[in-house]
Parts: sequence; C-alpha cells; structure tokens
Amino acid sequence: MSGDVEYFISVVICTHNRAKFLRKVIDSLVRQSLSKERYEIIVVDNNSTDDTREVVNSYSNIPNIRYVRETKVGLSHARNAGIKHSRGNIIAFIDDDAIATEKWLENVLRVYTTVTPQPGIVGGEVLPIWSRKKPVWMNDRLERGLSIVKWSNRGFFITKNEWLVGANVCYLKKVLEECGGFDTQLGRKGKKLLSMEENLLKERAEQKGYRCYYEPSVRVYHYIPPERLEKGWFLKRNFYQGISEAILRVKNEKLGKRKILKIIAFNVKNTFLNCKNFLSLILPTDNPDRFFRKYFHYSRVGLIVGLIRKL
Repeated sequence: MSGDVEYFISVVICTHNRAKFLRKVIDSLVRQSLSKERYEIIVVDNNSTDDTREVVNSYSNIPNIRYVRETKVGLSHARNAGIKHSRGNIIAFIDDDAIATEKWLENVLRVYTTVTPQPGIVGGEVLPIWSRKKPVWMNDRLERGLSIVKWSNRGFFITKNEWLVGANVCYLKKVLEECGGFDTQLGRKGKKLLSMEENLLKERAEQKGYRCYYEPSVRVYHYIPPERLEKGWFLKRNFYQGISEAILRVKNEKLGKRKILKIIAFNVKNTFLNCKNFLSLILPTDNPDRFFRKYFHYSRVGLIVGLIRKL
C-alpha cells in the first residue's frame, strides 16, 4: 500500500515534428477528472522544426502545462529529459498521437494507492484509432507492432507472456531513478525504428523487486496513421526490432566475440540456408499467416546485422 504518501503525477509527452497531433492529446489531458492540483503536463520537444512550441504556448492559460526542449534526437533522450524536469513521484508517459480517456489519471492513481503489493510500473489498454481500413494481410499478432494492447477486462500483475507499451505506461519516479532512466542506445531515433528501451527498464525494475501491473481502465486511444498500415513499414519496424534485440542481448548477456559469432551462425543457417524460411523472407504475399512469417524473419535479419555491428 502507499501509506501516507501524497502522490503527484507528471504526464510526459515526447514529440518530434508532430504538432498536428499535439492538440488532441493535450486537450484530453486538460479534461482529466483528476484535480489539476494533482498533476502536471510536460511536453518534451525533441528538436522539432515545426510549430510545436507555438502549440504548447497556446495553452498558456493552463497553469500546469510546461514546455521542455531536448536537442539530442531520440525518444530515450526525450523521456529522460521529461523525468529530469518532472515534479511528480509518478511519471506517466503518453504518445503525442494518443488520446487519454477522461479518468485515465484518476485510475492510475487508484492503482498506485490500492493495489497490493504496490506496483512499480502501471499500464493499460491501448486501443486503435484506424486512419483507414485494416489491411487484409494484417492478423491480430501483427497488431502488437502498432502498440495495441488489450489483455483482460480485469487488472493483474503481468508475467513474461504480457507486456505494457510506451504509448501508455506509468512509473514510480524512484523506479526510474534507481534504474538509471531509459537506455539511450535504444528507442526511436529519427527514422531508425529502434525499440526495447522499455523492456530493458522493466527487466532492471524487476531485478530490484518491482512488479508491473495491467489495469484496463488506464485506457488511451492511439492513432494509427496510413504509413503504418503499409507492409514496408512493418518489415522495417521488425528489422529494427532485431537490431534492438542484438543491442539488448549484448548488454544483458555480456556476449563475447565467440558467442556473438555462434548466434550469428545459428540465425544465418535458420534464415538464409533453410529453404522454407528463405522463401518466406523473399516472396511477396497477402496471406496474413505467411506475411507474419515474413515479418518474423525480418527481425532475424535485423538481429544478424545488429550482432555483426557488435563484432
């Protein structure tokens, strides 16, 4: 339980040249049911060249909104800047193209003050706002690549079989501080779709005894733009997922050159020298199951490339 702690939430929106989306997420945060004395909104401008600052300045009549500029491009740099400038003992992250439900923060606070043992990390549903019809080649497993999350209608402590996503995740600030924030080798950097910075932080938090909790009422809606409904985007995303996995494995497992070469050889054999897998990798398809296999093999190619870079 939370004891007599008085909680204050810092909501962090990291953004880069997404001014056209920013108003909707800020408006949803301004309309929260939680008293404005209990939270602040920090917009971290990650070196944007559009009118992001002007959009934030247009809310100057709202006292709990602040603008922070971080010139080092990269989502992890932006998140760490948000943590640094936050006043809250709970840090809530939401994407710049998401919309929070009215009781989002009220439900976050309820979880932290009533669930036992107290979670270190809390997240919830992320439901899609489709910009166009879902493609025929996309199955439910591919939706994971779009940060869509809907595990259960009841809250629970997550296991290794579930996960939370950065579009809707909250941390006790002490967890972020004890874990050293987000690793800047990982996370999106411009057109590089690196990821897994949240996975690494979660692993570090769990090693320190903190647990992660899923609460469906901690809900946001996430816009899915047309470019993320193209096959090329998915394949690129999973290629970088593989590169991210390589970075994470080398870091976590302290892999030496011999072990790296062994992993590379295993994945080359199973991706390029296995006829079935190689055909899945190179042949075009609209079949959902076959495209998912193609998508999976792209991550193996990314893993190979990422590990070669570490030699």
